[in-house]
Amino acid sequence: MATTTVSGSTVTFSNSGAAANLTQSGSEDGSLLFTFDVLAASGGGTKTTIYSVDDGIKNDDGGAGIVVTNKAFADYNKDLLIQDGAVSSVTFATETTTKGATIWIGTDGKIHYDASSLSAEIQALGANQTFTDTFQYTIKMSNGTLSVGTLSVVISGSNDAAVIGTPTVADVTEDSANPTLTASGTISISDADQNQSSFQTTVSGDAGNLGSLTLASDGSYTYSVANAAVQYLGATDTKIDTFTVTALDGTTKQVSFTIHGVNDAAVIGTPTVADVTEDSANPTLTASGTISISDADQNQSSFQTTVSGDAGNLGSLTLASDGSYTYSVANAAVQYLGATDTKIDTFTVTALDGTTKQVSFTIHGVNDAAVIAGTSTGSVTEDAVLNASGTLSASDPDAGQNSFQVHNGSNPIAGTYGSLTIDAGGNWVYTLNNAAANVQALTSADHPHDQIHVASADGTDHVIDITVNGADEPVTNHAPTAPVFVMSTAASTDGNTIDLGHFFSTDPDAGDSITYSGTFSISGGTWNINSTSGELTATGIGLGSDASGTLTVTATDAHATATSQTFNVWIGHSNSGSANDTMILSSTNPNIADGRAGADGLTGSSGVDYIFGGGDNDTIKGLGGADWLSGGAGDDHFRFEAVSDSTRAAFDTILDFQHGTAATGHDFIDFASALALTATGTVSGGNLAAHTVAWQSDGSGNTIVYANTGASAESVAGGAHIIEIHLMGVSTLTANDFNLSA
Repeated sequence: MATTTVSGSTVTFSNSGAAANLTQSGSEDGSLLFTFDVLAASGGGTKTTIYSVDDGIKNDDGGAGIVVTNKAFADYNKDLLIQDGAVSSVTFATETTTKGATIWIGTDGKIHYDASSLSAEIQALGANQTFTDTFQYTIKMSNGTLSVGTLSVVISGSNDAAVIGTPTVADVTEDSANPTLTASGTISISDADQNQSSFQTTVSGDAGNLGSLTLASDGSYTYSVANAAVQYLGATDTKIDTFTVTALDGTTKQVSFTIHGVNDAAVIGTPTVADVTEDSANPTLTASGTISISDADQNQSSFQTTVSGDAGNLGSLTLASDGSYTYSVANAAVQYLGATDTKIDTFTVTALDGTTKQVSFTIHGVNDAAVIAGTSTGSVTEDAVLNASGTLSASDPDAGQNSFQVHNGSNPIAGTYGSLTIDAGGNWVYTLNNAAANVQALTSADHPHDQIHVASADGTDHVIDITVNGADEPVTNHAPTAPVFVMSTAASTDGNTIDLGHFFSTDPDAGDSITYSGTFSISGGTWNINSTSGELTATGIGLGSDASGTLTVTATDAHATATSQTFNVWIGHSNSGSANDTMILSSTNPNIADGRAGADGLTGSSGVDYIFGGGDNDTIKGLGGADWLSGGAGDDHFRFEAVSDSTRAAFDTILDFQHGTAATGHDFIDFASALALTATGTVSGGNLAAHTVAWQSDGSGNTIVYANTGASAESVAGGAHIIEIHLMGVSTLTANDFNLSA
């Protein structure tokens, strides 16, 4: 080390190795005070003393006026040439190192170093970091020369554990949000080591955690848990989720979040057996079963066993914590219920968590038969005493059943000879239906019973027995109906006797027989009416002769009461060729006409006509009225020239229409060309197309023919332009059976 001799302000420096270069080491967590015993470590003899200390920076701030002539000292701070006095403590020290530590020469002959003022900087050192500070000193040796040495302090850093706080928001509550409960906030962190006050963002959660934690490096976080996952928590239950967070320097800490449960109302079912029936057991009716319960909250799916019943309940309910129950009611207590009556007992059951529900049990009544007493008989007499009355009483244990089912004048109970009314109080009146035939048929020897069933309110049956006394009365005779003629399709015979048909009459008096007689005003032949059957026959009309006139037929009953009807009669010639008959009937009386043999042309009147064509090929026109027509043998033509000839209201009936072919012979239905009928068709939806003919079965082996003479489709059920003809005993037709342009 260079040395120099100080003489005034001029310093002569020469080389010497006396002052030692020393280094001391420490740690940031150790003492920041260091003492250098430089005299012990340096050479120079026993008279050597510490001369000065300095930061070692060549700034010459204190020795600017000193002239150094020895170039060997040119590289040192001239402040080292200024002697420093010894002080007793740091309090009096004034020199500092370049880093700011205080240095001084102690009164103990040693150099002291104090870095306490730099403790924050030193504490900021990390595990692999160091703090290094150097400064210089001089010693004055016994020969008066100075020697310069360097002192160094090296302080090693160590990791300072980060200080981690707790979450600012660490609680969530079930059902406060859906579907996710969250808590967001910050976790504080501080670290004495520089640039270490932050977090690693990877978080580890404990097994069994329900939620998750996301953490930012600055400590901001969000804790999340599905609301559905915490439904099992009850009102006082909590669940703690714990996570381990890690500081940047590796310091770890467990942080926790608390999930607070709330009460989820229990779901309570209904009794599996909730009905009992009067008299099904005695003395006690019972219903046993279970009431289901479920609760999302853990350990809450059970019942409190205390049950409260509504006022007016007849029975009681015992309930176990698992929901099994027995409902009981005394059978004697429910006897007032009728067959359709019910009584509902209601109870309030309570779940372990306090959830309540009303459950009900239904008592079904059955009918207890009423006891009926009072007047149950009476009597009436035809044409005299027409009413009987009395009063019944009903006693029934079922509530509201001590009355009778009411039948008033609008809904009386019908009997054989009369009807009965009864009010709710049991007051009844029987009224004889005096005008009824079965009543009027009674004689004084007849005393039938009319038994009427009445019922109490619950349906208990009771019979009221009425004796009906008959009476003798004068017989009133009623006249027979006017005779009508019934044609015989075999009427036109050319034999000696012509059988035209028979007359028919009815008598409203039961059991009365009718006899028939006739008054004839007919030219030609001998005429007769069978008094019993009413058969009309004629004899003695020759083949070339005819007959005509009137016939009055009288129907007489057993009481000699009679009714008459006059008919016009016409019988044609019974030969063919030039003697063919043409006959036009007219009269307000019904006409009976027989063309007999020959190709006859027979035309009816506007009234009812009975026309027989007889043998050969006849042409028959009924004209107006509900006529009865028979062609007899031959290929006959039944002609229709207008709608009025045969309508639904007054249609013609053909008794013996022959459906066939030209080879076998057959009859025809002729429609005048003026009717403009063009084709055959069908009845569709009850309608017939314009200018067409159709036919259909009447369902009884007969056929109905329809002809629409109108310009548009019409209903066959009475259309204004519809001709309707009935063919008896004919099941089918073809278009060949019609002549549309006759």
